[in-house]
Amino acid sequence: MGDRKPALTVAELGQIVRGVEPSAFVVPGRIVRRVIKHHRGLSKWPLRVPHRLVYTIDPTALLEVVDPEELGLATGAPLPSTVILLAEPDADELADRPRGEILRDYWRRLYHARIHLDLDRRFAAEHVGPSGLRERIQRIDPSVFEEARSILKTDELLLPPRDDEHTYVEFAAVYLGLRAFANHLLHRFFPAIRDLSTVDQLLAEDLDAEALLAATRLPGSAEIARLSLEDEEQDPEPIVEHEPEHEAPSRPEYRRLLAKAQSVEGRGNLVRAAILRTQAARLAGPSLAGQARSSARDALDLLAGRLKAALGFDENGLREWRLALVAPLEQSSRGFWTPEARLLYDLQKVCVDHERPFYAVDLVEW
Repeated sequence: MGDRKPALTVAELGQIVRGVEPSAFVVPGRIVRRVIKHHRGLSKWPLRVPHRLVYTIDPTALLEVVDPEELGLATGAPLPSTVILLAEPDADELADRPRGEILRDYWRRLYHARIHLDLDRRFAAEHVGPSGLRERIQRIDPSVFEEARSILKTDELLLPPRDDEHTYVEFAAVYLGLRAFANHLLHRFFPAIRDLSTVDQLLAEDLDAEALLAATRLPGSAEIARLSLEDEEQDPEPIVEHEPEHEAPSRPEYRRLLAKAQSVEGRGNLVRAAILRTQAARLAGPSLAGQARSSARDALDLLAGRLKAALGFDENGLREWRLALVAPLEQSSRGFWTPEARLLYDLQKVCVDHERPFYAVDLVEW
């Protein structure tokens, strides 16, 4: 314990980051949120600002919102052609977490930002035109792409405009970040992707992910745990035998499931509503499937809010729960009473028990 390195400071973190990437600045989160709201034309008081941990912006647009002093620069100091803003960690995180872990997190954020910059430049230079973008979406699979759009939007990672180009760039940045830093979580975050090699090959045509990963590594960052999808023994992917990848489209059944989902959600059964909408998504085309999956995740977001009230965790915990609740949803919708469905219903029961006054008498159950 005596030879443990002192806690990382914000100033030291900023110096390390800029030593690797001179265009990157570690600034208070409020500055990043202010820049995003102004630059993207978001409402003045949105409840949550998307993509608030890392943001890339042209320096001219940046100086419309912030003073150079807020970036730690003297007035009139030159800025790079594109600026990367990274939200600084809070004091508790700096005090409690090992330096290497914090540096690894910022390595991951810097890697995410560089993927954004490289792909944005390719689109701006018209190396990828409209037809090229359509071809990429087809190779990913339109239904997978629409689900990814829904997931990124729900998890507050997709900024407006949420068109195909911006969705593709954000998908690439998140996918490659997971591939590098949390490969074993890929099937949870993007459950519809069946063939990772196809996505890997596609993205490799647009950028050199391994070179970017090496170029953005921060000195002193902890090693990446190189787990594969098969290495996650504590929570293996359930096996479903003889199940087709896509069910036959059925518009009447799709509408029936959505109507039933709306009905049960009105009675407070958020888990059942999410499961029904996930089942409906498999009976529709890409656009309708994306809408159904987005609605399913909205129901789970409401459940996470109820869990927050019941268990008393903070906003960081709320985000983690929102991500965690999505993981069992797909498998919950593929059987009558799967273990994943039981887990979600048990969590919902925690909320119901918390919300029900302890002195109330339910005559029917009694």
